Amino acid sequence: MHVLEAKEYKSASAFREAKQRNLRIISILVDLEVANPPRLPAMIAHLKALDFSVLSLKFEFMGAKKVKIEEKMEDVLRDAWETAQLHYLFLHLGYFYSLLSKKINFARIAANINIETGPGQGFRLDREIIQTMLEDIYNKPQDPTLMEYLTLLNSVRGIVGAVREALDHEQFREAFKTVFPEVDRERTFLHFEGALRFIRNVLSHNIRDKMILYEEDFEDLRDRWWRKELEKRGIEFQPIEFHYDYSSPSSPIYIPEYTTKVEIRIVWDKIMPGETSYFEVVDVFQNLMFAEFCYNALTYLKQKHEEKGD
Repeated sequence: MHVLEAKEYKSASAFREAKQRNLRIISILVDLEVANPPRLPAMIAHLKALDFSVLSLKFEFMGAKKVKIEEKMEDVLRDAWETAQLHYLFLHLGYFYSLLSKKINFARIAANINIETGPGQGFRLDREIIQTMLEDIYNKPQDPTLMEYLTLLNSVRGIVGAVREALDHEQFREAFKTVFPEVDRERTFLHFEGALRFIRNVLSHNIRDKMILYEEDFEDLRDRWWRKELEKRGIEFQPIEFHYDYSSPSSPIYIPEYTTKVEIRIVWDKIMPGETSYFEVVDVFQNLMFAEFCYNALTYLKQKHEEKGD
């Protein structure tokens, strides 16, 4: 992909510099003579992943005619749901095997395993490494395991990332708001998006051993997004507080018997850089509850969309 012009920014490092300086990318000019059209979606996804403060992202193409890229709502919803579903299934399977390993000593059947990747190709899994880890899991069932840890972080990151990216599509964004009760809907959505961005930002850049938070994990979100969103609405600076009660009749995703609530509270003043752990801000249980809510919301929207026959 050759980007000929993105305002005055012409390289990935320049894009990052623009982000750090809080500048806005206005337009991107792509030469179809040298660009590879099938890679355009990947390019768009890459730009979104960098999480720019974008005022207007407009693609123009050189050549016989100009084409405007505009994904359909149904495509955005389908892609988000399929991505979230993969990670939701991984969450269940990963946790199942991890917890099963605490009850059954699989170390006794550990073996060297060759993963065949093609003719004459293979990657070997070492029996001693597997055996040592399985013995440790079985002998210390009270301790969290590496598999639990990575299953949690990667599945939650995948699910919230799918929703975060889809929210850049205006029609999807408006549709997503309908999963919240009508009363105070805009405020609820704002706090949901704040929690979504916080979790996604931390898990995209900070999968470390103890998950200690540093300023780079949340400073931009707090000062350049959350504070500005509140100011635009004439609201004083405050914590992010997102709650969802499935058992409330006012909730569009109404599950009477599901009395456990999604409750995320991010109090900025309580986050001590270099000291506070991510799990002190959003504990393991609420990570799981929030990821499940995101998946449930996408499923709800998918079902509504199919019912309409759009």
